[in-house]
Amino acid sequence: MCQRDVLAHFRAFAVVLPSTPILAPGQQGDVWVATSFALTALPPSSNTSSGSSGGGVVQWQEGMELPAAVPGSGSLNLTVGVGYYPAVASMYETLQQTDANRMYPEAAPALLWATLPSVLSYYRRTATVQQAAAITGGFQDVASLTDTRLGLMRSPPSRWGKWWPSRTDLQLNTWALFLFAQHGPALRSSPSAASWASLESNQLPKWREAVATQLVQDAEAARKLPNPRPYDDYNTLAWARLALGARWDPSSTSSTSRARGNSNDHILNPMATNNGNNSIAPQVATDLSLMTLVGAASTKGDGSSITSLQTRVLTSLVLQTMGGDNPSPRLVAATVDQVTSGLRVQGRTAYVSDGSGANAAFAASLEDQALALLLLLRAGVNHQLLPKLAAYIANPPPPGGYGIFSVSYSWREQGLAVAALTEYDRMRGSSTPDVEITAAADGVHLLKASFTPKSTGPVTTTTTTPWSQLQRGSNRTSSSPSSSATAASSSGDVSSSPPSRLSFVVTGSGEVTVAASLHFVPAELVPYPSYRGLFVEAALQMVDPATGGPTGQRVTAVPLGSLVALTVQLTSPDDLGPVTLSVMMPAGLEPLDPNLGSGSSGGRVYGCAAEQLQDVS
Repeated sequence: MCQRDVLAHFRAFAVVLPSTPILAPGQQGDVWVATSFALTALPPSSNTSSGSSGGGVVQWQEGMELPAAVPGSGSLNLTVGVGYYPAVASMYETLQQTDANRMYPEAAPALLWATLPSVLSYYRRTATVQQAAAITGGFQDVASLTDTRLGLMRSPPSRWGKWWPSRTDLQLNTWALFLFAQHGPALRSSPSAASWASLESNQLPKWREAVATQLVQDAEAARKLPNPRPYDDYNTLAWARLALGARWDPSSTSSTSRARGNSNDHILNPMATNNGNNSIAPQVATDLSLMTLVGAASTKGDGSSITSLQTRVLTSLVLQTMGGDNPSPRLVAATVDQVTSGLRVQGRTAYVSDGSGANAAFAASLEDQALALLLLLRAGVNHQLLPKLAAYIANPPPPGGYGIFSVSYSWREQGLAVAALTEYDRMRGSSTPDVEITAAADGVHLLKASFTPKSTGPVTTTTTTPWSQLQRGSNRTSSSPSSSATAASSSGDVSSSPPSRLSFVVTGSGEVTVAASLHFVPAELVPYPSYRGLFVEAALQMVDPATGGPTGQRVTAVPLGSLVALTVQLTSPDDLGPVTLSVMMPAGLEPLDPNLGSGSSGGRVYGCAAEQLQDVS
């Protein structure tokens, strides 16, 4: 629950009222009322009556009642789109812009460029000239940043003079191994197949061995402490297991550090079993075993766990790779249930919450969202909020920060987001769609759009229909028009219309995302509180001269020259992106807030992003 208070001081000034009361009820600002959903065309076998060779037919209806609105202000907006290629392409466009200023090789951008051929192949796209050059450079940078002993390094150590890293970067190497396991199969048949074959033969084995060796060294170091303890960085262990394989045997790995540049290094087979060579202490092998990780990730009787949500998701992803040999299907099922139970709706999107209790309302990291989506997809979950989770990952809220302290999502997070979105599109048939959608409201045609892999048109189509056109269609289909419908036809948008149907027909194969919204200015102010996802409360009180703060009961009238305080409280049950709250100045009061610039009229505007309410006026 996010709750923020805003306090402003005002002084009452004289107002001369005529003897005859003036009725000025005012007018509310424009309003958006929206809904969104996904429609997936059925495969041909699911609808034998369909005449379409590309797939089946799906029909969907939404009830719709047009509220009373100011004449000319009402409209129905429909936006339909297929797949998340625009979001993926946007990420690579940003990467290309930042690459222009890069002065030395960096592993994270190089990995994203090296996997781009796979990403493009999913959508039957080809690389531009600039992208092709960046892909070639990416493979070259990955090769140059690979050290025989340390695996993949973030940047050339020569940047720091004589300094050289002393340990393998486990976070970087496990992420890199995961990305290539995700996109490697498609790379083999891409235009960069030769570069991928060289990378797979020469660099990837060094990354794997560096990860395995460093992990064993860390586990041994924990056992050699003055107070020996088992290795307990379960998140790193889960990432390593995802990179090295569920059946990786720690006892087949030597912890002996090797001199840099030794060309006779052993190449680790992640699926190898203990061969009796370079064996390590049995307790270390136990500390790094899959069953130890499963035990740590499992919940206790009270539902608690010593590991984070991400660790449990990663462990479940590892177990899913074992198929029928999965030793703990209960853990996978429990994690899937935890993720689906933690989904919270945020308008057109939905996110996985960070946890329970005080953190229940806040969204987990973008990295966690992407991994959670992968888990749900591979578990075969067909949850109604799954499309909204994908939409959140494709368009996450700003990560936070202001000015020079602003931050952006890391390439690691964005690489995982691309992995999740491309897998989602492939599983939903949206990477290579062949689908058509039509929309109508009571016989009034609203929209028709087609999406194919070869289509050169926009992936997203938007249409706006005036309310008067919708009301005419509603009146034609109504057998007994009500008085409100008659008023609507004669005066435009003032009166509400009878309930009508918004109908969609989807033909072919692929998933279409639909966003429908009503945009209007209410004809009358709502005389009672209404809830639209946020609680907004205001209180006008006298100011205590001693403390300078509000005191006493709420007031509706004050003497001339009095100092009063207006407190506005904003409460959100969910973690929201940027929210703008406009507070108009109460009539008859002069603002005394020192933060208001001279000559300002109206009120103040506050922005609420995630955990704070900040003055942005």
